[in-house]
Amino acid sequence: MHKLLLPVAILLTLSACHSQKTDPRRLQALTYSLEQANERELAENAASWSRMRTRMGWLHNKPPRNLALVQLLARCDTIQVGAARLREKLRESRQLLRRSAPDQLLSPTQRAATTRLLGQLVAYQATLHALDARLILPRLVPPTLTGNAVASPDDFYFRDATATEGLAALAQLEATVLTSEGAALLAQSTMLACGGNIVFDKVGAWAIAESNTVAAGTEYRADLVLASSLTIAGMNMSANGQPITVMPDGIGTVRFVADPQLLGNRPEVTAHWNGLIRIKSAYTHSGDTAYKVRVPYRIVRSR
Repeated sequence: MHKLLLPVAILLTLSACHSQKTDPRRLQALTYSLEQANERELAENAASWSRMRTRMGWLHNKPPRNLALVQLLARCDTIQVGAARLREKLRESRQLLRRSAPDQLLSPTQRAATTRLLGQLVAYQATLHALDARLILPRLVPPTLTGNAVASPDDFYFRDATATEGLAALAQLEATVLTSEGAALLAQSTMLACGGNIVFDKVGAWAIAESNTVAAGTEYRADLVLASSLTIAGMNMSANGQPITVMPDGIGTVRFVADPQLLGNRPEVTAHWNGLIRIKSAYTHSGDTAYKVRVPYRIVRSR
C-alpha cells in the first residue's frame, strides 16, 4: 500500500486553497518518490501474476482437469488488461502535461484528457467489484479531505491545477490503479491457493466505458468484455444489434454516435445500449451461449 498517497493529496488541497501556489519543487519531489514506488508495485504485481501462472499451469495438467482454472485465467486477464490500458492513458496524459511550464494552468485539452482518464478509472474499479464484490479498493478522493467545494474527483485533482500539480495527481492515480490491480490479483491468488478447487457463480458480459456522459451528436466509446470465462477464438459481439470488432485480447470495441433525438428539449437524458457476446460452448454440445449486458449512459446537450 502506498504511504505517499495522503501527503500528495494534502499538498494538492492546500495548493488549491491558497492564492499563493505551493512551491513546485515540493510536489516534484513527492511525485518522483511516488513514481518510484509505483514502479516497485508494478514489478510486484507482475511477479505475483507470474507465480500464479506457474501454479495454474501445474494444476491444470493434474487429472482431473479443473475447468474453473480456465475461468480464473480469464478473470486475471480482465484485471490486467484494464490496468494496462489505464497505465497507457496515464502515460499519454503525462506527455501532455510535460509540454507545459511547471506553473502553467492545465489547458482545456489537458483537462479533457484527465476527465476521460478518471472516468475509465471509475469504470475499472466497478469492473473489479463486479468480479468480486468483497474487494476493498482505494478511494479516489480520501474521505477525510472531501468537502462541499469538491464536486468530483476531477475537480478535486485538476480544477485550477498547474502542470506540476497535475503530474503529482497522475502519479497518485497511477498508485490507485496499481493498488486496485494488486488487490484484485491477490483475491484471485487466494482462490488459487485453495488447491484449484474453484467455483465461479457468475459469468457475464461487462462494459468499460471511457465516460458515462456523452454530448449529443458525439461518439460514445466503450469496451465490451466477457468476464470469468475463456476468451475463445471466433467469439462474436454486438452493440445495439450491430456487430462490433473483437480485438485479439477478447475485448470488443463499442462505438456509436449519441442520438440527439433522444435528448429532445431536455438538457440531459439517461439512455441505454445493449451488448451481446455469443460464443460456441467449449464444454457442451448445446450450441451457442449468449451473455447480455444493458449499459446506462448520459447524453447531454453540446455546448
